[in-house]
Amino acid sequence: MSELDVTEIPVVASPEISRRKQRLALKTLAFGVFVCALVAMIGSSGYAGFLQGESERPKKNQDGNEQDPAYLNNQFQRCLDGINASNGPRAQAYCEEVLRLQPGNLGARELLATAVALQTVPTRVANPT
Repeated sequence: MSELDVTEIPVVASPEISRRKQRLALKTLAFGVFVCALVAMIGSSGYAGFLQGESERPKKNQDGNEQDPAYLNNQFQRCLDGINASNGPRAQAYCEEVLRLQPGNLGARELLATAVALQTVPTRVANPT
């Protein structure tokens, strides 16, 4: 057997090198925790935005038609504006859209009748002489 050579014995790390490794490990761990927290915040805010968008999405009735009250009110208001401006075809289109989405809307039916009546050209009746 050969004799042990003193130069082949591994050198034990000095306490200074060990502290550097500990600091590096601690910094790496802190950075990893920071990145995980950042990813969790971004993911949770994205999911919260998705849920908010789904809650604001127009609801659908049994026929699959949109039942967004703001959309229906806007179409109904445009129908009224068309009637007030004596624009029968425009008012008719908006009233028909409201009736397509809400077939039982009696106000829209009455406004549709008014819009159709606006489009009829009155005929002149001859004066009796």
